[in-house]
Amino acid sequence: MASLDDFTLKISELIEKSLDFDSELDEILDKTASDIISDIKDNAPIGNSNEHLKDSFTALKEGTKVNKSVTIYSKSKGRLVHLIEFGFVHRSGRFVSARPFLRPSYEKEAPKMEEKIKEAIKNAANKT
Repeated sequence: MASLDDFTLKISELIEKSLDFDSELDEILDKTASDIISDIKDNAPIGNSNEHLKDSFTALKEGTKVNKSVTIYSKSKGRLVHLIEFGFVHRSGRFVSARPFLRPSYEKEAPKMEEKIKEAIKNAANKT
């Protein structure tokens, strides 16, 4: 029969491994967010103003533990992003075609992130 000390030791080991997984998950999310923002900067259309759309994107981290999320958004040009991404009909009736740059970046980086998270989960499970 296991003693209370053994039980306490096992719980503390599981907590330590959980903290390791949390830090690894943070790193994966940060790396993916920076990769997506970098890709957006490479592919976003450049307008005529001095304040370019590509320079307005940032990442906002929310949540704790396994409920973490990262939102990537435009700090100053949020009202224009969907028009460029999906296209629109101008007031004059002229169609302005879509120039997608957000979705391709996400589709490129999300599968990589998913694989890294799966690998981190397997590694954490193997440590127990």
